[in-house]
Parts: sequence; C-alpha cells; structure tokens
Amino acid sequence: MKLHVRVGFSFYFFFLSAISVAQNYAGMLGNGFDALKLEQKPTLCANGEAWETPSVEFVAEFNKMEGWSQLQSQLNFSVPGSIFLNSTSELAKFVIRARDTQFTSTYVLKNHVGVRNLMLQNPSVNIPYDDLRLFREKCGTEYISAVTIGGKLHVGIKFSFSSVSYKETFDAGGAIQSITGLGAHIRSLNKNVKQNSSVEIFFHQVGGNLSELNGMFDSADIVACSLDQFDKCENLLGDVWNYSKDRFAKAVLDGKAQAIGFMTSEYPNHPKIYEDLSVKKERGRLLEKLEQNFYDRDFLNSIKGAMEDYPKCDGRCLAMLLSQVTSNIRTLKDSIALSFTDPELFEKQGTLSQLELSDVILPKPRKDYHKWLRKNLPYIGTTLAVAVIVPVLYKMISMKRILGAAQAPATAAKAVTAAAWQAIADRIRGGSLPTEKSPNGTPPP
Repeated sequence: MKLHVRVGFSFYFFFLSAISVAQNYAGMLGNGFDALKLEQKPTLCANGEAWETPSVEFVAEFNKMEGWSQLQSQLNFSVPGSIFLNSTSELAKFVIRARDTQFTSTYVLKNHVGVRNLMLQNPSVNIPYDDLRLFREKCGTEYISAVTIGGKLHVGIKFSFSSVSYKETFDAGGAIQSITGLGAHIRSLNKNVKQNSSVEIFFHQVGGNLSELNGMFDSADIVACSLDQFDKCENLLGDVWNYSKDRFAKAVLDGKAQAIGFMTSEYPNHPKIYEDLSVKKERGRLLEKLEQNFYDRDFLNSIKGAMEDYPKCDGRCLAMLLSQVTSNIRTLKDSIALSFTDPELFEKQGTLSQLELSDVILPKPRKDYHKWLRKNLPYIGTTLAVAVIVPVLYKMISMKRILGAAQAPATAAKAVTAAAWQAIADRIRGGSLPTEKSPNGTPPP
C-alpha cells in the first residue's frame, strides 16, 4: 500500500540536516515551513490538538531507473533540484551515487513502512500577517500538519560497462522484474560482456535494525563485484532481499521506528512575498544545464583510455575540458542551492544568464576508414557485383542475340545448298539424269 496524502497537503521525506529525526516528533506539529526554500522554521506558527493515529502501511518496489527524474521521484525528492540543497546527507549521497550514465544501468529496491501518523487537528494561526516579510521569515509559507513515523530502506544495484554496446546487450529484453532474477540474467550473458562489466551494491536505511544490514555489507558503504565473478554479490542480494521483505519491517513494527517524513498545509489567505514561480522556472533551466554537464563529464571520463581515437585532443586538452566541466557543475550546484536558501539573491545574481560558465566543446573521434571498410566490405562486394557483373552479363546475352540474328541467313543458305546437292545426287543414283561418258566408255569420276 502507498501513502495517500489528502488534498491541500504536501509530503516531504527527511533529507535536510536542519531536520533532526531524533527530536520530539509531536513538537514539530505547527512549526512553520518554507516550501520554496524547503526550510523548517523553529517557530510554532499554528496551534491545534495533536492526534496520533495508527497507520500501518507498506510500499515495496523494485524498478530500473530510466532517468534522473525517475530516480528522484522513486526516492521522493519531489521538488526538482532539492537533492543539491544538502548533498552531504545520507539519502542525497545515495541518490547521487545511483545516478545513471550512458555506461551504467541502475536498479533500486525501495521498502517503506509506515507505523503511525501524528496530526494537528483544528489548527489556527497564532502570528498576525501584519508584516508579511517578517511572517515569511518566521513561519515560511506552510505549517507542519502531520508527521509520519516508520522506516525506509533503499538498496541500489548499479551495473557499469566498459562500452555502450555492452550496456545495450545487458538491457536487451527489457527491465529485470525482480531482484532474484538478476543472477539468472547475468549468467545468460556472453563471456565478453561479463568480463568487461561490474556491479556496485549500496544502501540507505532509516529505522529498523541497521546493525544487521551493516553486518551484511561488512560495515562497508559499497560492495562491488565483476560480473564474471558475481557469486559474492548474488549471495549478498539474496540476504538483502530476505531482510527487506521480513526482518526490516518486523524491526520497525517492534519499536525501531523513526520519523521518515512530514506533511504540510498552506496558511489560509497567505500572500506571496516574492514570485515563487519565476524562481522555480529558472531553477529548472539550471537543472537542464547541469544534466548536460553531467553527460559531458561522463563522456570525457569514458575516453581517457582511448585518446588515440581523438587526434585533435591530447591528455592536456582532456584535462582542461574536464576542469571546465567540473567548474560548471560546481557553479550550477551552488546556484541551485542558492535558489532554495536565498531566492531573492538568486534572482539577482544566480540565474543561468548571469552565471559564468565555460562553453565546453567535446572532441570528435578520428574517422577510421580502414575499420569502416572492414565492417562494410561484404556489402561493398555485393554492391559491386550487382553494379558491374550484371550489366556485363546483360551485354553478353544481347550480343549473342544479335550475332545469332546475323548468322541466320548464311545458315539457311548453307542448308538450301546442301539440300540441292543431296537432291542431285539422289537423281543420279536413280538414273533420271544423263551421264557424260569418257572416251573409254566410263562415266566421269
């Protein structure tokens, strides 16, 4: 079952360092929250009655991540760009690590358990709107109206390939439907794909018995294997799957639950101090530019071992381009973070048109004519056969027909002559023609 949020509410998972999951959960109810900045306010802005309602709900999913937006949605980063507001948080690090490139395929196992909800009933605003700027500073745009208690577990499985063709081979046939099907799929791959590919397994957990999961990973953040030696990782995934579907939820329900998210409601008749929509649109442009620079960085890193194929860019050129891309990424991340922390300052100096970004021109590979010729030689041979041999054969057949037509009269004459001579001979043998005798009385020879 999935968490259903009532109309007029927004749901957020904890990922900001400013929000501590160890604090008094009920004490959060009524506190202010700025939806544009994603900032919790310490001020109690709405009074009401705190109600606790049991709400045992489960969400279990295993999906292939088809893009950056799906990954953020899968992990409930519903606000675009919020991942960069605090990229050092554990969940943010998980999401960034799971981001795909053109050489990777990532699957995520998601398990959320809800135990109970704390809700603020009959709320009333206790701070006047006289000074709107001061109110926004103290109370934000919304107030925390509910807190969800439970646990959440995310397991990332990221496959990396030495070439795009190996990734395409791995992905052929569509997404793998279950974590238990990974082993069989990998065993079906050819030897070259397995020898040139690897997998990383990593996790993020809130609530439950974290020490048990740490024990499976030997207290490491990541466990990695090559696909031609997948046994270790396959065993780990089997243990993780069994843990996620049984013992994790049991530990959460038995008391090892934490605050995993909260819901907010807008203040009634609250005017906007500055135009949130323009900030969100500009933030979207920065995110598109950031994604392009991520792609450029992945591409440049992928050609480090094949610089001979890029004659117009040597090692120094590659280092310069990587430096430019890295600087662009850092600038864009900082500006996106500024759009949350100080939207007004962001509009003055952080928009895309105001940033100083390097124009990165990616190197182009050498045109390998020999490789192209080897690849296309069979097709070239067939084309030549059709284009050259067939016309020659046609001409030969046509000439034979012409010669045959020219020789026909001579052949007919020869046949008539032969027939005439044959008739004369027959008449002589039959005595119907006079014969000339020689002086000795014998016919001429």
